[in-house]
Amino acid sequence: KDYAFIPSSGTSSYNAVNQIVMFSGVSNLRGVTYNSTTGAVTLRANKTYRVTYHIAGTLTGTGVTATTGYISFNLVDSTGALISNSSLSIIKPGGNYSNTHMSVMENVITTTQNYNIRLQVVNLSANTSFALRNNECKVIIQEI
Repeated sequence: KDYAFIPSSGTSSYNAVNQIVMFSGVSNLRGVTYNSTTGAVTLRANKTYRVTYHIAGTLTGTGVTATTGYISFNLVDSTGALISNSSLSIIKPGGNYSNTHMSVMENVITTTQNYNIRLQVVNLSANTSFALRNNECKVIIQEI
């Protein structure tokens, strides 16, 4: 069965809509490919996959206060079209909580041809930046 484990190694910051989330570590690829230049994961044709993104990071900037600040991501295909049921948001909780957050997005995708997917920033609060936490973000893909 196809499988991929793609961890982050290093930090990346995102502060604009349409940025693609990049992972710099690659390990345990079987039947799935990852392009570290484009951030695209290629799923093979005629298979069903469970795709899980674990995203952890820190919201910073003047758009982040004790009760506000957010960033939202969505899976997109190679044309940039949103893939349904694949959103992930990180929202600053109220009170005296840390600015460090983690969120998980899981989706099941059935392919009829080779299919490229990427995680893209689709929305964020004004004057906000989000930095991925080193070694805490990962993509896990399992053929089911």
